Amino acid sequence: MKIFISYSRADGGDVARHVYKHLLEDGYDVFIDKENSRFGPWTDIIEQNIAMCNIFMVIVTKRALESNSVEHEVSHAQATNRIIVPLVCS
Repeated sequence: MKIFISYSRADGGDVARHVYKHLLEDGYDVFIDKENSRFGPWTDIIEQNIAMCNIFMVIVTKRALESNSVEHEVSHAQATNRIIVPLVCS
């Protein structure tokens, strides 16, 4: 099972890395931009990984709600009929 984690670096990075670490320890294939994007055009890598994931997890924070990047990722997940799991953080 492949999981994509979307978040705002401005206020969700610590939570995203924590979730990423625990999902990896449980044996899931997890994509998080900070850990996995090293080659190729940024948008292509993100969109490919969203299209390939089984679950799209979005870390919902104040800055994520204001982020154009997070909005684009969520829209792409919706367009490709991914299962979207919000993790709301205050």
